[in-house]
Amino acid sequence: MLAHHQEYQNRCREEILESIENKNIDYIDYDTINKLNYLDQCIKECLRMYPPAGRISRMCVQKTTINNIDFKPGVSVSIPIFNLHYDEDIYPEPNIFDPERFSPEQKAQRDPLYYMPFGYGPRNCIGMRYAYLSMKVYLARLLLKFKFKTCSESLPIPLEICAKLLTKPIKKLYLKVETISY
Repeated sequence: MLAHHQEYQNRCREEILESIENKNIDYIDYDTINKLNYLDQCIKECLRMYPPAGRISRMCVQKTTINNIDFKPGVSVSIPIFNLHYDEDIYPEPNIFDPERFSPEQKAQRDPLYYMPFGYGPRNCIGMRYAYLSMKVYLARLLLKFKFKTCSESLPIPLEICAKLLTKPIKKLYLKVETISY
């Protein structure tokens, strides 16, 4: 997504450079990673558009009523993550990549249950925190060393995806990568 949106990529790179101050660009510590709020917004917007799994299924374990609908024990309940993340009432213009959706101001106006790329609550993905941290570390390191651009073979956004079990693009992704020297 950042290759398609150079302004966001540049803003992330600037944030990373400001956060590491005069430190070694080959070493990014935990405190620095936690300061990268705009990079975090970009990652969250990518995960909104392309969550790792298209749906979450749960088994009802006790009788429950929600909006006058009774759910009996043993009933399978499925949450369509894509439908939730692309609901125009929640995310206006959902096919547009907009990291500002995850600014503190906009997040405060939205129920946290409207964003669940890793599930929600006590049964969310056990690797969620590790995944977020890993994405931020790898993306920060890559953005310091490379500039990512689209090329003639790059696919248009939004991508066509297959979401049978895990989300993946139907066609191969191609980008142009340029080395950055300081």
